[in-house]
Amino acid sequence: MKNNAFIIVFLVVFTLFSCDKKEEVLQGDMLKNKTFLFYNAADSASFYVDFKDSICNEINYDSRNYPWKLKPYEGNDFLIIGEAVYGIKKNEEANAFTVTALDYKDRSFTVSEVEPKWDKAALYGEWSNEAADSTIEERDIPLTMPGEIITKEEVWPPKFRIEKDTIYFQCYDVDAKSHYTISNSNAFIMLHLDTTKFGVFHYLWEVVSVDETTLTVKTHLDLTWHKQKHETAEEILVLTKSN
Repeated sequence: MKNNAFIIVFLVVFTLFSCDKKEEVLQGDMLKNKTFLFYNAADSASFYVDFKDSICNEINYDSRNYPWKLKPYEGNDFLIIGEAVYGIKKNEEANAFTVTALDYKDRSFTVSEVEPKWDKAALYGEWSNEAADSTIEERDIPLTMPGEIITKEEVWPPKFRIEKDTIYFQCYDVDAKSHYTISNSNAFIMLHLDTTKFGVFHYLWEVVSVDETTLTVKTHLDLTWHKQKHETAEEILVLTKSN
């Protein structure tokens, strides 16, 4: 009888504590130093966010840094990015979440980690755009004055040299360089690289693939100055590793 009474008391206490147990509070390490895709199924909207220690960067045309933090309140977790507040809940999938904007309660995003596919050191080196179109109609010819003698060596095909934090570009007599930052996923390169004399610049590269011989990127270009209005474009750039 005493043993039965002990078992009954134990089960009652265990049940009370189990019912009162709250979900584990989300920790910042779940997001920090990782890149996440935010996706809304209702309208197919998506964007990427790169989380640092206390700053995050939405990866787009006008990339900006915002302070971020996770904050628990009355058993719920909230993700604060700048002045925006989201409810956040861990999903069953590994490192995936659901976030809901508090000012738009029907605006929810599935948030999943974008894991690195390659080491960023694979990007380093000199790459040539062997497929560049050199026809007179397509190329941007360097501006020269009548009778001007060009003493600088003209480079063709176009070349890119990627170092640890800087990208260099050469084409004809154009030399350009840009500091760049790369996402935690090693897939997105944020830069400001002028590749012509006509105000066209690269502001984002998406690395599609890279190996020992070929680097393929989707380039996002700003054509505003060239087109006299705000306009952007995308191109696939296939580069070959120089010997």
